[in-house]
Amino acid sequence: MVDVNRWVSPVVGDFTTIPANKGTDAQITGWGYTNKIFQYKAYLTKPAGNNVAVVNRWEMPFCKDFILIAEHEITDQQMTSWGYKNKEFVFYAYKTKPASGAFVAVSRWINALPAGSSCKDFTLSVAEHEITDAQLNAWGYTSKMVQFYVPDPRQASSSGTTITLTDVDEGLCPKDLKRGDREFDGHGPRVKCEVSLSIGDGGRALYADIYFWAQETVHDWSTTERRWSKKVYDAPYGKTITAINSDKASRTQFVSPASGFQVIFPGADVATAVNGFLDGAGGAISSAVLASFGIPPGDFQAVARLITGAINNGNTVVRVPAIEGTLVKFFHIVGDTGGPDISDDDNCNDDTRIVKLEFNPVNVTLR
Repeated sequence: MVDVNRWVSPVVGDFTTIPANKGTDAQITGWGYTNKIFQYKAYLTKPAGNNVAVVNRWEMPFCKDFILIAEHEITDQQMTSWGYKNKEFVFYAYKTKPASGAFVAVSRWINALPAGSSCKDFTLSVAEHEITDAQLNAWGYTSKMVQFYVPDPRQASSSGTTITLTDVDEGLCPKDLKRGDREFDGHGPRVKCEVSLSIGDGGRALYADIYFWAQETVHDWSTTERRWSKKVYDAPYGKTITAINSDKASRTQFVSPASGFQVIFPGADVATAVNGFLDGAGGAISSAVLASFGIPPGDFQAVARLITGAINNGNTVVRVPAIEGTLVKFFHIVGDTGGPDISDDDNCNDDTRIVKLEFNPVNVTLR
């Protein structure tokens, strides 16, 4: 889930809702917004059922600010005809109040700017528990309309604790030869990497369980794989971890460029290039992963910007996001190298390897 906060806008001096996946506090205050107030949590992963609302952010035509509009409220055609632009997916909510569970309505209001202002628009999006209707009316807001429903933050008796994991920042190279010789020879390899998070040491630690597989894309199909387990978090003294509340796993896949080659996507058919690089999975990146980067579904230009290739001692280190699961933010992996690719010694120099795993924050329950 994502924290949704309202801020005072530097442009219009009015409230603007900004989900946390649209900028860090440092960025947002750097843009001039002030007076952050938590509103509610919303879903980054699509809930089950047919009662789900896709909520997007639109840029306001005159105010140089933003509003939230669910897709079932107003059509895209109507929004663009009014001059709104730059639609971006932000989160999921419910169209109507679910029959079970505690939920609150989020409504939009016409703002309270002076008559004749070019910025008079529906700009305030507020949950029912935040400010009373009477107070909003007294401030000059009008035309309340329910937009969607989110879990009632007052009922979250066990919201958990958000923690930072230690990135795995060491060379992890497989040595087991499963097939072929030890050379990819510029033919890929096709790479798959999966990471899952588990509770260990009697609840006192978290471990990243890592699986890596690489295979040449032509005969003789040189193949290697290996598993590792790395401690990535120690619980505070006197505490134990009883549950992992956020995503527990991530996976990625791609076809490695030849050693020493830059990762560059064309300006024209970026969708095809990204899909090919990600081994056919470019269009299957989960909505939760895209949302964690603030990217709407289908924006291949934005996905392409997440994928980079840095040359390190002649090796191309590919930085690639997850395909599924928001545990890992970026995988840094070397596929093809300048010499024999599958390691046969006790170091990872100039070998096919994991260079680094960057994690997103994780929410856990501590007792």
